[in-house]
Amino acid sequence: MELKRFNIEEELSSIRFSCADEAIGEIKNLFFQDQLTEEQILVEIYSPNNSEITDVNMNRLNIDRVFSKKQISNKYFFSRCKLVDSVKFQDDYSISTILEIKSEQRRLETEFKGFFVLMPGNKFYAIETEPLLFAQVGPHVYYLLNDSLLEEDRSPRFKFKNIFNWIKKRISSKTSSKS
Repeated sequence: MELKRFNIEEELSSIRFSCADEAIGEIKNLFFQDQLTEEQILVEIYSPNNSEITDVNMNRLNIDRVFSKKQISNKYFFSRCKLVDSVKFQDDYSISTILEIKSEQRRLETEFKGFFVLMPGNKFYAIETEPLLFAQVGPHVYYLLNDSLLEEDRSPRFKFKNIFNWIKKRISSKTSSKS
């Protein structure tokens, strides 16, 4: 029995290039598609919401990043922040925020709609950093998209709670050292 040589390179590689210019064109196309996705995210963030809710499988969401509107308002009540349409924040978002959104969209196989930000309710409490960004994934259910901002060390703001905690520590250290 004699074996014949079998070469079908067309079946082995789906991308065939006849010259270097075609290869460079395909690489540019890949980068263009990636950039287009990021620009679509920015357009959606800076556009006013039209009461669209993102269609996503709730079981696939990271549970630590899912909040109800009531949880958000209770948590940020004393810092006087409120959840508003993302169009209200007109400054730039960080690259890491856009990349986080893009990776979550890929992971969840969806496209987020209905963006909201957590902004100070008063102009005197203007923030210098970008706000927390949420996407509405259900009625009164929001998904935190840039949770890396929670991990960053933010400069501590003056709060009365900090003074009371300091007083408690001082009192407890004084009473514990006397006994």
